[in-house]
Amino acid sequence: MQALAKERNIEAKNYLVHSSGEDMAKIADLMSQGRLQAHVSHVYDFADMARAHQQVETRKTRGKVVVRVS
Repeated sequence: MQALAKERNIEAKNYLVHSSGEDMAKIADLMSQGRLQAHVSHVYDFADMARAHQQVETRKTRGKVVVRVS
């Protein structure tokens, strides 16, 4: 991927995020205060898991894809 980016004169960087329990607690606190909101773009029932994967694979999803387990 890096070679293709370089060929097209694009700067591309990969990174991984490692979160901790402390980070998750801070995020949960911000969400409970209404200071941080998650954007949910699509919600699928568990039976539609294949459709949820297809949506993510389009690479055009803005926000989170939620699979409802009931």
